Amino acid sequence: MPLAHRLTRPLQVLLLALFAALAGAQVLLVVGLTQLAPVDSAELARFRWTVVVAALAGLVCLQVVLVATWRLLGLVRADRIFSDSALPWVDTIVAALAAVWVVLAAAVVPVFQFAQADDAPGLGGLHLLLLLVAAVPVLMMVVMRALLTQATRLRSDLEEVI
Repeated sequence: MPLAHRLTRPLQVLLLALFAALAGAQVLLVVGLTQLAPVDSAELARFRWTVVVAALAGLVCLQVVLVATWRLLGLVRADRIFSDSALPWVDTIVAALAAVWVVLAAAVVPVFQFAQADDAPGLGGLHLLLLLVAAVPVLMMVVMRALLTQATRLRSDLEEVI
Protein backbone atom coordinates (compact mmCIF):
# COMPACT_ATOMS: atom_id res chain seq x y z
CA MET A 1 0.00 0.00 0.00
CA PRO A 2 1.50 3.37 -1.00
CA LEU A 3 2.30 5.95 1.63
CA ALA A 4 -0.51 8.26 0.49
CA HIS A 5 -3.07 5.51 1.08
CA ARG A 6 -1.70 4.77 4.55
CA LEU A 7 -1.85 8.43 5.55
CA THR A 8 -5.51 8.95 4.60
CA ARG A 9 -6.92 7.40 7.80
CA PRO A 10 -4.76 9.44 10.22
CA LEU A 11 -5.57 12.56 8.20
CA GLN A 12 -9.29 11.78 8.42
CA VAL A 13 -8.98 11.37 12.20
CA LEU A 14 -7.25 14.74 12.43
CA LEU A 15 -9.91 16.33 10.22
CA LEU A 16 -12.61 14.90 12.50
CA ALA A 17 -10.85 16.34 15.56
CA LEU A 18 -10.51 19.72 13.86
CA PHE A 19 -14.19 19.64 12.85
CA ALA A 20 -15.15 18.97 16.48
CA ALA A 21 -12.86 21.78 17.67
CA LEU A 22 -14.49 24.22 15.22
CA ALA A 23 -17.95 23.14 16.41
CA GLY A 24 -16.81 23.72 19.99
CA ALA A 25 -15.50 27.14 19.03
CA GLN A 26 -18.89 28.00 17.54
CA VAL A 27 -20.65 27.02 20.76
CA LEU A 28 -18.15 28.92 22.91
CA LEU A 29 -18.49 31.97 20.68
CA VAL A 30 -22.26 32.09 21.03
CA VAL A 31 -22.28 31.22 24.74
CA GLY A 32 -19.47 33.67 25.45
CA LEU A 33 -21.28 36.45 23.61
CA THR A 34 -24.49 35.97 25.59
CA GLN A 35 -22.59 36.13 28.87
CA LEU A 36 -20.55 39.23 28.08
CA ALA A 37 -21.36 42.42 29.89
CA PRO A 38 -23.29 44.97 27.85
CA VAL A 39 -21.15 47.58 26.16
CA ASP A 40 -21.63 51.31 26.66
CA SER A 41 -21.73 52.26 23.01
CA ALA A 42 -24.35 51.08 20.54
CA GLU A 43 -21.66 51.08 17.85
CA LEU A 44 -19.48 48.73 19.89
CA ALA A 45 -22.48 46.44 20.49
CA ARG A 46 -23.23 46.38 16.75
CA PHE A 47 -19.58 45.61 16.02
CA ARG A 48 -19.64 42.72 18.49
CA TRP A 49 -22.54 41.14 16.61
CA THR A 50 -20.84 41.78 13.27
CA VAL A 51 -17.74 39.96 14.50
CA VAL A 52 -19.77 37.06 15.87
CA VAL A 53 -21.78 36.60 12.67
CA ALA A 54 -18.64 36.84 10.54
CA ALA A 55 -16.78 34.40 12.80
CA LEU A 56 -19.65 31.90 12.76
CA ALA A 57 -19.94 32.12 8.98
CA GLY A 58 -16.19 31.66 8.63
CA LEU A 59 -16.18 28.64 10.95
CA VAL A 60 -19.04 27.02 9.03
CA CYS A 61 -17.16 27.56 5.76
CA LEU A 62 -14.06 25.97 7.25
CA GLN A 63 -16.14 22.99 8.35
CA VAL A 64 -17.38 22.63 4.78
CA VAL A 65 -13.73 22.61 3.64
CA LEU A 66 -12.99 19.85 6.15
CA VAL A 67 -15.90 17.70 4.95
CA ALA A 68 -14.89 18.12 1.30
CA THR A 69 -11.28 17.30 2.16
CA TRP A 70 -12.50 14.18 4.00
CA ARG A 71 -14.31 13.09 0.85
CA LEU A 72 -11.24 13.75 -1.29
CA LEU A 73 -9.16 11.60 1.06
CA GLY A 74 -11.69 8.83 0.54
CA LEU A 75 -11.18 9.16 -3.21
CA VAL A 76 -7.40 8.96 -2.70
CA ARG A 77 -7.85 5.80 -0.66
CA ALA A 78 -10.08 4.28 -3.38
CA ASP A 79 -7.54 5.36 -6.05
CA ARG A 80 -10.21 7.48 -7.74
CA ILE A 81 -8.77 10.94 -7.05
CA PHE A 82 -7.95 11.47 -10.74
CA SER A 83 -11.56 11.13 -11.83
CA ASP A 84 -14.39 13.53 -12.48
CA SER A 85 -15.92 12.59 -9.11
CA ALA A 86 -13.20 14.63 -7.35
CA LEU A 87 -13.98 17.90 -9.10
CA PRO A 88 -17.24 18.73 -7.27
CA TRP A 89 -15.44 18.36 -3.93
CA VAL A 90 -12.63 20.64 -5.06
CA ASP A 91 -15.27 23.11 -6.31
CA THR A 92 -16.88 22.95 -2.86
CA ILE A 93 -13.56 23.81 -1.22
CA VAL A 94 -13.01 26.72 -3.61
CA ALA A 95 -16.52 28.04 -2.97
CA ALA A 96 -16.21 27.74 0.81
CA LEU A 97 -12.82 29.46 0.89
CA ALA A 98 -14.13 32.18 -1.41
CA ALA A 99 -17.09 32.63 0.95
CA VAL A 100 -14.67 33.13 3.86
CA TRP A 101 -12.90 35.78 1.82
CA VAL A 102 -16.21 37.49 1.00
CA VAL A 103 -17.17 37.53 4.68
CA LEU A 104 -13.82 39.12 5.53
CA ALA A 105 -14.23 41.64 2.71
CA ALA A 106 -17.74 42.52 3.88
CA ALA A 107 -16.39 43.20 7.36
CA VAL A 108 -13.79 45.76 6.20
CA VAL A 109 -16.00 48.82 6.72
CA PRO A 110 -17.32 47.77 10.16
CA VAL A 111 -13.78 46.95 11.30
CA PHE A 112 -12.48 50.36 10.22
CA GLN A 113 -15.46 52.06 11.88
CA PHE A 114 -14.78 50.16 15.09
CA ALA A 115 -11.05 50.95 14.88
CA GLN A 116 -11.89 54.67 14.68
CA ALA A 117 -14.45 54.52 17.49
CA ASP A 118 -12.18 52.50 19.79
CA ASP A 119 -8.96 54.34 18.82
CA ALA A 120 -7.34 51.13 17.54
CA PRO A 121 -5.72 52.12 14.22
CA GLY A 122 -3.76 48.86 13.91
CA LEU A 123 -6.95 46.83 13.83
CA GLY A 124 -7.86 48.00 10.33
CA GLY A 125 -4.41 47.19 9.01
CA LEU A 126 -4.52 43.78 10.66
CA HIS A 127 -7.87 43.09 9.02
CA LEU A 128 -6.54 44.06 5.60
CA LEU A 129 -3.56 41.76 6.14
CA LEU A 130 -5.96 38.95 7.07
CA LEU A 131 -7.94 39.66 3.91
CA LEU A 132 -4.78 39.32 1.80
CA VAL A 133 -3.73 36.13 3.60
CA ALA A 134 -7.21 34.62 3.09
CA ALA A 135 -6.95 35.19 -0.67
CA VAL A 136 -3.94 32.85 -0.91
CA PRO A 137 -5.74 29.54 -0.21
CA VAL A 138 -8.55 30.51 -2.60
CA LEU A 139 -6.13 31.17 -5.43
CA MET A 140 -4.06 28.09 -4.60
CA MET A 141 -7.15 25.88 -4.75
CA VAL A 142 -8.10 27.34 -8.14
CA VAL A 143 -4.64 26.39 -9.42
CA MET A 144 -4.87 22.95 -7.78
CA ARG A 145 -8.24 22.42 -9.43
CA ALA A 146 -6.74 23.22 -12.83
CA LEU A 147 -3.93 20.75 -12.16
CA LEU A 148 -6.40 18.07 -11.06
CA THR A 149 -8.47 18.63 -14.20
CA GLN A 150 -5.37 18.29 -16.37
CA ALA A 151 -4.18 15.16 -14.52
CA THR A 152 -7.64 13.61 -14.80
CA ARG A 153 -7.70 14.26 -18.53
CA LEU A 154 -4.21 12.83 -18.98
CA ARG A 155 -5.08 9.73 -16.96
CA SER A 156 -8.23 9.07 -18.97
CA ASP A 157 -6.23 9.54 -22.22
CA LEU A 158 -3.64 7.08 -20.95
CA GLU A 159 -6.31 4.53 -20.01
CA GLU A 160 -7.76 4.79 -23.52
CA VAL A 161 -4.36 4.09 -25.05
CA ILE A 162 -3.75 1.11 -22.81
